[in-house]
Amino acid sequence: DQATVSLAAVVDPPGPDVVFYVDGVPLEVAAYPYRARRPLRPGEHVFEARVPRARAASARVRVIVQ
Repeated sequence: DQATVSLAAVVDPPGPDVVFYVDGVPLEVAAYPYRARRPLRPGEHVFEARVPRARAASARVRVIVQ
Protein backbone atom coordinates (compact mmCIF):
# COMPACT_ATOMS: atom_id res chain seq x y z
CA ASP A 1 0.00 0.00 0.00
CA GLN A 2 2.85 2.42 0.70
CA ALA A 3 5.22 1.56 -2.17
CA THR A 4 5.92 4.36 -4.65
CA VAL A 5 7.89 4.82 -7.83
CA SER A 6 10.17 7.82 -8.28
CA LEU A 7 10.00 9.59 -11.63
CA ALA A 8 12.77 11.87 -12.89
CA ALA A 9 13.57 13.53 -16.20
CA VAL A 10 16.66 15.18 -17.66
CA VAL A 11 15.93 18.05 -20.05
CA ASP A 12 18.69 19.62 -22.13
CA PRO A 13 18.46 22.53 -22.49
CA PRO A 14 16.44 22.95 -19.29
CA GLY A 15 12.92 24.31 -19.63
CA PRO A 16 10.36 25.62 -17.18
CA ASP A 17 8.56 22.33 -16.55
CA VAL A 18 7.93 18.69 -17.45
CA VAL A 19 4.61 16.86 -17.36
CA PHE A 20 4.74 13.26 -16.17
CA TYR A 21 2.09 10.97 -17.66
CA VAL A 22 0.92 7.59 -16.38
CA ASP A 23 -1.18 5.48 -18.71
CA GLY A 24 -1.67 8.50 -20.98
CA VAL A 25 -3.09 10.67 -18.18
CA PRO A 26 -1.17 13.69 -16.80
CA LEU A 27 0.09 12.87 -13.31
CA GLU A 28 2.04 15.95 -12.29
CA VAL A 29 3.66 19.11 -13.65
CA ALA A 30 7.18 19.31 -12.23
CA ALA A 31 9.61 22.22 -12.31
CA TYR A 32 13.37 21.68 -12.18
CA PRO A 33 14.75 19.22 -11.01
CA TYR A 34 11.82 17.47 -12.75
CA ARG A 35 10.87 14.84 -10.17
CA ALA A 36 7.61 13.23 -9.04
CA ARG A 37 6.41 10.20 -7.04
CA ARG A 38 3.48 7.92 -7.71
CA PRO A 39 1.96 5.15 -5.59
CA LEU A 40 2.44 1.71 -7.14
CA ARG A 41 -0.76 -0.09 -8.09
CA PRO A 42 -0.96 -3.66 -9.42
CA GLY A 43 -1.15 -3.98 -13.18
CA GLU A 44 0.64 -2.77 -16.29
CA HIS A 45 1.43 0.93 -16.53
CA VAL A 46 3.13 3.18 -19.09
CA PHE A 47 5.17 6.17 -17.91
CA GLU A 48 6.26 9.12 -20.05
CA ALA A 49 7.64 12.63 -19.53
CA ARG A 50 6.79 15.47 -21.91
CA VAL A 51 8.09 19.01 -22.31
CA PRO A 52 4.94 20.82 -23.42
CA ARG A 53 6.36 23.97 -25.01
CA ALA A 54 9.06 22.06 -26.89
CA ARG A 55 6.72 19.27 -27.98
CA ALA A 56 9.37 16.82 -26.83
CA ALA A 57 8.72 13.53 -25.06
CA SER A 58 10.68 10.72 -23.46
CA ALA A 59 10.49 7.14 -24.54
CA ARG A 60 7.52 5.35 -23.04
CA VAL A 61 8.45 3.00 -20.21
CA ARG A 62 6.22 0.02 -19.51
CA VAL A 63 6.15 -1.29 -15.93
CA ILE A 64 4.32 -4.32 -14.59
CA VAL A 65 3.50 -4.28 -10.87
CA GLN A 66 2.48 -7.60 -9.31
